[in-house]
Amino acid sequence: MLPILISLLAVSQIDEREMINMIYVGADLEGNPKDSIKAINRLNLQSDDKLYLPGDCFPKNGDQSLEMVFKIIELQKDNKIIMTLGNHEQMIHDAFAKDTICMDRDTARRVLDMNGGKDIEKYLKTLSESERSRLFDFYKNCPIECSVSAGGKQFRLVHGAPSELFPFYSYRYDSEKKFCLWHRMHKYDAIPNSSEIVVFGHTPTCFYQDNNPLEVWFSEDGKKIGLNCGSAFPPEGVLLNGKRYFGRQAFLRLDDLKTFYF
Repeated sequence: MLPILISLLAVSQIDEREMINMIYVGADLEGNPKDSIKAINRLNLQSDDKLYLPGDCFPKNGDQSLEMVFKIIELQKDNKIIMTLGNHEQMIHDAFAKDTICMDRDTARRVLDMNGGKDIEKYLKTLSESERSRLFDFYKNCPIECSVSAGGKQFRLVHGAPSELFPFYSYRYDSEKKFCLWHRMHKYDAIPNSSEIVVFGHTPTCFYQDNNPLEVWFSEDGKKIGLNCGSAFPPEGVLLNGKRYFGRQAFLRLDDLKTFYF
């Protein structure tokens, strides 16, 4: 299935074959779907590589057709792309599916409308019943977290925050699932009893460091890596605390912790 995705757009590609069985991670593919597809293409994934997506593969700006999501569903069948759930996928599911993951339907609809999803219902109405079921089943079966080994290190991939931190914040969340999807990690959060490096999205890295345009954040203790580099930011950037930040799509290769920006 991978050649189908690669053939969609002719773009310059990264050509690095000094390693095999490489593992890439890219969170929060929230920009224009065509730009996100182009970015994935430029990784030049080979048959032995894998791409993990820790949630929020949902376009906030422009085309909200979810075309990219159905491409991910197809590629996941071949175990080339593996996606964990993000809070936007959870909102879509809980707002429109027959059952829910961690939020009642009315709350999910309201919060989805506040987070760039006002047109999603219009799009869902264009899908057949089988297509809707396929989408909702995919979201429901996405793991909340997953563990990956690469480059002699162990990693935990999650959208918002790892479950080990839930006991410290349970007063704010009514379930561990909701915590993992919605919590914004603090720069100095210490993850107890874990030998894994947590790789997460959700919170833009400008909340952790002052790089501009945004860059992948590596914590001082070496235990946390933030990937959300603001792909959903508009071209004119986002004003935060008097400074304008500019976003882009970031990917991380776990084998050697090399970053790629598109």
